[in-house]
Amino acid sequence: MDRANTQVRTLVFEIEGRASDDAIPVVVSTDVVAQMPDGPEILVHTADAIDLKRAPLPIIATHRSGQLNVGLVDNLTINNGQLRGIARFGSRAEAAEYKADVLNRTIRSVSVGYARIKGYFRRSDEVLVVTRWMPTHAALVAEPVDIHAGFFRSLESVPAFEVGAEPLVAVTEVESASRAAALPPQPAATAARKEQQMENEAKAAAEAAEAAKKEREKDEQERAVREARAKNDAKSAGELEGSRVRAIENLCKMNRLDDRYRNMWVNQGLSLEEVSEDILKILEERGKSNPQPASRLGLTAQETQRFSLQRAIAAISTPTPDWKDAGFELECSRSVAKRVGKTMEPTKFFVPFEVMERPLDQQVRQYLEALGARLELVAVFDEEDQRVPINLGKDAAS
Repeated sequence: MDRANTQVRTLVFEIEGRASDDAIPVVVSTDVVAQMPDGPEILVHTADAIDLKRAPLPIIATHRSGQLNVGLVDNLTINNGQLRGIARFGSRAEAAEYKADVLNRTIRSVSVGYARIKGYFRRSDEVLVVTRWMPTHAALVAEPVDIHAGFFRSLESVPAFEVGAEPLVAVTEVESASRAAALPPQPAATAARKEQQMENEAKAAAEAAEAAKKEREKDEQERAVREARAKNDAKSAGELEGSRVRAIENLCKMNRLDDRYRNMWVNQGLSLEEVSEDILKILEERGKSNPQPASRLGLTAQETQRFSLQRAIAAISTPTPDWKDAGFELECSRSVAKRVGKTMEPTKFFVPFEVMERPLDQQVRQYLEALGARLELVAVFDEEDQRVPINLGKDAAS
């Protein structure tokens, strides 16, 4: 027997069970034996049997093609041999009118269109068992539609209906339930169905409670992460501030600035760049009020102590000056000569101003006395190139 692949079934809105006027529960289909225009049929209701690629299902006014939908059936679930969903209507005037008709029971039925994909004929009673099918839409109707008109048959994306032979296996649980559902309801069966429904509702409530618990745990974890990040940020800020204070202290020590400047810059929250600019201004003012000699090279205290008069004198005491053991002293002498615009002579060297400020070491004095020579050491104190001769020998050693 030939069977069409697209079909429709009539279903009823569950007005009493709605959560609100915007969410109306509806039974889309069941697994009972239904008398269709082309013969009896069972739709298998399992996750593998129902293709929900079209979900959510559009709600249209009639089964005519090319219409705008006035709502949707979403939240489709398979439960206890039924495909259930929630009907929601749009906000357009037309949709609002249909919604009002449904709520006041003027419209009670919805005809659901679906496509048969796979099935077989049961040998015992020629009932078509559809093992794979796809719901496509829902239409608001007053009475069941005439499916012989071929509504939605031109839908290209609907798969062809494949009818095979009945599997050579025992009757499945789904078919057994479908056959039992086709019989007149019995009191025991009705009680069992209600009990099953209560169990399903209890299970759903437990699942909802578990989901809520997981959501709370997730929120707590996210809050803990946020708090930990806030603590780390605060810690990082404290470390940065400590580094800033230490850097300011070092700059003050390096430039011989007292704690007044340190406290001012720390309390004002100035950046290191701003502090360095202030220090440059202070040093410029110092230079104006206290001009520095051209021979001052800016040596550190360690470099000043490193400079050895003994090595420099030894270097020029030979017939041919030999600076191999006095490289640092030669570099300083050349720098002073360059600053004062002079040329170095073989028998003379220039001493940085910082070295002239330090007290002569007793060992150097003894060494000079041993030389028995009179040497002139030149240091330039100002821009006028004033020389100060220092005679170092037996008579001037003290």
